[in-house]
Amino acid sequence: MLVHAGDRIGRLPLDDCSAADASCCARAKQDGITRQLGGCAAVDVVDILRQKRQRASGPRVTVRGEQREEYPRAFEWIAVHYDVRGQDIVEAAVERAITLSEEKYCSVAATLRGAATITTSFTIVEEGSTIQAPNRRR
Repeated sequence: MLVHAGDRIGRLPLDDCSAADASCCARAKQDGITRQLGGCAAVDVVDILRQKRQRASGPRVTVRGEQREEYPRAFEWIAVHYDVRGQDIVEAAVERAITLSEEKYCSVAATLRGAATITTSFTIVEEGSTIQAPNRRR
């Protein structure tokens, strides 16, 4: 599994922030929330797909969001996109796995649900072909 938050991949640079680059710490806090959402949702989706006997090798999850300009800079919206790879993946199974994660299992999504609009979309990648499913709004 690979989780993207904005333009960053990897560790959160909280200890690398200097006074000269205060935006670094602000980005790190924002990235932390979006990474938690992406990681929580990705684990749920993989587990649910495996329970449904789908041969998914794991999703790549990309999370983007926009925060308010004024403080507290809460998220206004967050978009989560899943690239699900595997063989013979059923589109309805992916959609159901994402819905279950969002509505039942992912505590990060439950925490953010009342504060931000969360949209999800997914792509199924199978043996060189791509099926794009439409965005869903919550």
